[in-house]
Amino acid sequence: SDIHPNYHTIKVVMTDGSEFVTPEHIRELAGPVLAHRLVLTTQVKYSGITSASIVAQLLDDIAIPA
Repeated sequence: SDIHPNYHTIKVVMTDGSEFVTPEHIRELAGPVLAHRLVLTTQVKYSGITSASIVAQLLDDIAIPA
């Protein structure tokens, strides 16, 4: 791939003025970055579940470290 592996993280950090990546940055980027990587079965697709909803549920279930 021609894109730097941390391209999305670098972009967010630069645009919001932070000097380091926070859990909120990860949460913000996880949906768009991870959802397209999931391959759902036909049964799951027809049940109305989406890749984005799976990632959102995972993020809701994971506690942000203090």
